[in-house]
Order: sequence, then C-alpha cells, then structure tokens
Amino acid sequence: MRLGYLLLSAAPLIAQPHLFTATDYAHAEQFMPYNTTPLVYRTGVRPNWLAEDRFWYRVTTPAGAEFVLADPAKGTHIPAFDHARLAATLSKAANAAYEAFTLPFNEIDLTPDVQVVSFNANGRRWKCDVKGTECTDEGVARGAPERYEPVAFQACYSELPTNPELAPA
Repeated sequence: MRLGYLLLSAAPLIAQPHLFTATDYAHAEQFMPYNTTPLVYRTGVRPNWLAEDRFWYRVTTPAGAEFVLADPAKGTHIPAFDHARLAATLSKAANAAYEAFTLPFNEIDLTPDVQVVSFNANGRRWKCDVKGTECTDEGVARGAPERYEPVAFQACYSELPTNPELAPA
C-alpha cells in the first residue's frame, strides 16, 4: 500500500512538461514593452544638456508629448515653451494644423538664454520664440547638432522626476 501511494505521489514529477500554446504566447506578448510603453506616462526621460547644467527632455502625457526644461540646481521643471501658442503660431506659419501636444517634432534646440526654440518639422527648419508668438521658416531641415554632456551628469540624474503616471484603463 505504501508503495502504491509513493508511486501515485511521484507521478507529477515524471509528467510531461507543459507545452505552451499560441494563446499562451499571445497572452505573454501583451506585456512586451512595445505594447506596455504607450500605457505608462512620464517615463523614459533622456536629458538633452544645455549650458549651466540645465537640460530639456520630452515625455509622453495623457494629452500627447510635452517638452520640459529642467534646472537641477534650482529643482525646477517647467514647460520648455508655450506648447499651445507655439502650435497655433506654427500652424499659421506653416499653413497646417497642429495641436499643442502632438507637435510634428521630437527634438528641439534651445538658445543659451532659453528664449528661442528651433526644430525640424515636415522637411523645414523652424525657429520660434518660447512664448509662441512668432515662428520663422529657416529653410531646409538640417541634422541635429552634437549634444552637450556635463561631467556632473550622475549628480543631476538623481533630480529627474520619478513619478510615472499610468494611463487610464
């Protein structure tokens, strides 16, 4: 009797390994980064350094994308420019329709005094004041300039926002 019980209790140990089905793989794929990244906001900050150890970064928000100017020494994070006014002014100058948080660019250049923002959009180079009152077509788009990386990067990195927001279900 003990031998029978022993054989029955050991049966799961010699059972066939679980075979994964296409349904199992499809379920697991739902959790891959390319499917989950759009569901989490304000993550993936990549600093683009400016003079005086300030930097700008682009983050996704529930409304779209936002460009932020950070000054770790002062502990501030503010919009890099007036998104709504720039969208309206650029729309008029480019004869197109743009929205504040779905602007047609992912990279910007700021002047050292942080009063002018430049970017490539639809094959053209644009220069706008950060208040969004004037945009000028600077001609054909060009490549992005080299980025400045200060020695104090590690010290400043700890100042990045750590409050990601989850998208509503």
